[in-house]
Amino acid sequence: MTTSHSMMTGVGGRHVFLTLDAFEALDNVVQTVCEATKHSSNPILPLGRVDEWDATQARPWETRTVLFDDEVCRFKCWYAGTDLSTDRWWATGYAESEDGVNWVKPRVGLVEYNGSKDNNIVCSGHGSIIKDSDEPDAQRRYKMIVKGPASLGSKDRLPNRVAYSPDGIHWTDGPHLALPAWKGRNPDPVVLLRDDQDPDPHRRYKFVWQETQKANKAGPQKVRVKCMAFGDSVEHWTASRNNPFLAPNDGLEFENHFLMMAPYEGYWVLPYEHGWYIPNGQGIHGQYTADIRLAVSRDGEHFNRLNPL
Repeated sequence: MTTSHSMMTGVGGRHVFLTLDAFEALDNVVQTVCEATKHSSNPILPLGRVDEWDATQARPWETRTVLFDDEVCRFKCWYAGTDLSTDRWWATGYAESEDGVNWVKPRVGLVEYNGSKDNNIVCSGHGSIIKDSDEPDAQRRYKMIVKGPASLGSKDRLPNRVAYSPDGIHWTDGPHLALPAWKGRNPDPVVLLRDDQDPDPHRRYKFVWQETQKANKAGPQKVRVKCMAFGDSVEHWTASRNNPFLAPNDGLEFENHFLMMAPYEGYWVLPYEHGWYIPNGQGIHGQYTADIRLAVSRDGEHFNRLNPL
């Protein structure tokens, strides 16, 4: 196997074999993705008790935020939860861990649920969170794009908004967001990212949201697609001309509900949910099942699926 000179120099002197398009020749080389092994302690973030706010859901799906805070040498997680009621509502809870496996839910005493603040709720609604270590304003060190009401149990439908925090626990709402690309809708926040790998300061922050489009396969009439915007702050965004940048209609999957995105060694990596329906008579469209697959980008905007078959 030989490479071009530009590939040999690499980013930071490393060779990251996420794509093979830079190689001049390939002999007896097969690109594969290593299958992950589930930890024996799963689920590592358990549900709350039947009388607690996160009795039926305790999931990082909506927030997609787990980070290691090197200032305190601790993992931090924000997750969406809801209770046993039939009402559709979610709040954001906070958990922390010394090893990333054993998690505790500290009682922060901020938000009242069923007459008590003895819980780990940090705000109502849900959204993606970052810690911005380069932020000069200590009160805005943590940033979040939130979807949901301003208070727990409220029926108001606020626009998506920015929120700030000095510690990731005490949050203050900032301005509302209304991108022209949203066309008056209030889409689901998916990813908020500070991207120091991108050389363009106007693309320092990246935001991914989720909307729907008409499907081109059997199954639901509409499927979730992912769109992206860039900004020099979390309050000012410009939508990508490449939207939607990931859609089931462009791949073999029927759905891709959730994803994460991270810059890595000159690439942008995108683990995404590849979902399909098994026609076994269960549910409206069959039994839904999914696995996690990988897409990769060279510019942080245009992504290609790896080994999509």
